[in-house]
Amino acid sequence: MNRVTIRKIPDKSVLKFLGNCFKRKGVIDSDWQIAAYYLVGEEVTPCNLHFGLMPKLGLGRYYDRSSIPSFTDRGYRSSFTLPPIETWPEAKIRDCPLFLRNVPPADAGQQLCYFMHADGVQLWIPKLELARVLFFPSAFLAHLAFQPNGLADSFRVNRPSADLAVIEVLLGTDFPKYYLGHSAYRAHLAWLLLNDEAQDSFNTIYGHRLRHQQESSKYLRWAFDFKPPNLAGCSIEVRGHYAKKLNVFYVYQITGVRGLNSGVEGEVHFVTPEGYEPGGKAGGKSVAPVPEDDDLEIQDDDAKEGSGARLIAHTPNVGLQFQKPVKTKRIDKSKHAGGIAGGSDEEGEASVNLTGSVAEGTASGHVPGADFDQLEETVDLANMEGKFAQFNRLVDLLEDEGGIAVLSRNILPMPELVRCHLYLNADGSRRRYMHVVVKTAGGNIRHLLEVDTSDAKKSLATKILTFSAQDSDEFVNQVMQRVVKRSLCWPTKFLNRECQVNQSVKHPRSKAPGYLEPDELQGWFARMAGYIS
Repeated sequence: MNRVTIRKIPDKSVLKFLGNCFKRKGVIDSDWQIAAYYLVGEEVTPCNLHFGLMPKLGLGRYYDRSSIPSFTDRGYRSSFTLPPIETWPEAKIRDCPLFLRNVPPADAGQQLCYFMHADGVQLWIPKLELARVLFFPSAFLAHLAFQPNGLADSFRVNRPSADLAVIEVLLGTDFPKYYLGHSAYRAHLAWLLLNDEAQDSFNTIYGHRLRHQQESSKYLRWAFDFKPPNLAGCSIEVRGHYAKKLNVFYVYQITGVRGLNSGVEGEVHFVTPEGYEPGGKAGGKSVAPVPEDDDLEIQDDDAKEGSGARLIAHTPNVGLQFQKPVKTKRIDKSKHAGGIAGGSDEEGEASVNLTGSVAEGTASGHVPGADFDQLEETVDLANMEGKFAQFNRLVDLLEDEGGIAVLSRNILPMPELVRCHLYLNADGSRRRYMHVVVKTAGGNIRHLLEVDTSDAKKSLATKILTFSAQDSDEFVNQVMQRVVKRSLCWPTKFLNRECQVNQSVKHPRSKAPGYLEPDELQGWFARMAGYIS
């Protein structure tokens, strides 16, 4: 993993407050910024940041330039089911009883929020944080929100039939083509462009800013506001401050949203026309993720090049899950089809300059552009069917008949690596694996790993591991990185060295693809139970 740092943010600090959006008047190429306040030791330090950095500006995040990752989420973790939006009164953050315990800057207390009763708790959500998780997974979309007709001027939507929508990226748009290679970003854009409520909500950002911004002799200032789409019944995963005695939860940041209604029917094709060059090109190369061994510093003092390579910073993911999967496909008619992570070796060499800018591009800009890769579609295990259905049947059988306790089971995305492409399925969607932690009758912990290879010519055996690493999630992530590097093969030497138990169990041969007959499942169960015990 590469280290991603942001030049202006104070080292070893916590983002405590966000204030007004503002912009200098009468200055050519002046971009919108936001007032941020960081706690450094015991002192609150003001820091004016470009609005394009909003994907990383979650309240409560601790920033340490020397760490990997450099951002660490803090705050009490919880989840809530949102009630109908009609029951969300508006307020100012200063009205929250937990916010009053701090000594905030004046403009931070003036920011707008919703408070509501969710799951028996009084929940306070800053409007900017809600918009951040819904609409700002990239600096590109954060910029677009402040422009009139931003979406309509960047994308054209055609509907050749009832079950097909075609979204065309328009020439002249500074949209990083990198995102079209990722199903999570395609699904998010499809929702934003094809769901009327989502698009109307995004467009209210510009409308509210135009109507309510305040003007002084030198600046335009605005307390962020927007009207969210209907989120009734959606579940949000949050971090924040919970006061049990008051039964009040103040949300610092939203880390995931589940149960979104995409409103998208049929399939969605994304088209880049001939001649389209995302952010231009440098030396014949276009957008590229930062190599995992290199560091990237992001700044906003200088405008990025109007024509140049775009550097993509991989940062901790925000999960969005739709009620039904959004079926998307990329169709590239441009001459420069590169820039998708995991492609050829050449793509990983798009730029040797590892300083990038999120400022908007100008003809005089001299810094490569930068953006973020942090959006990930989450999977609802309860509704998961298909690729892991048979493995789930096996795990259920181990628990019901094998005397084995299932401690956790999670479906996760394969780690993304530069110059490797098998973290993606053949259709461009993110490949996933299942990590199940079980406890035997004798008290031993085993980790079961199952990788989706349904699009490959050969399957990958199920792994049973026992290891002593304290951070099991990080260790499993290291294993999966090696699986991707080895073209979907288990790293046997590594596992033999690091694990006390390293056992492969082949899948049973099935008469029907994707389904196991009872006798086939029982045979798999017997072999797995024997090795686990």
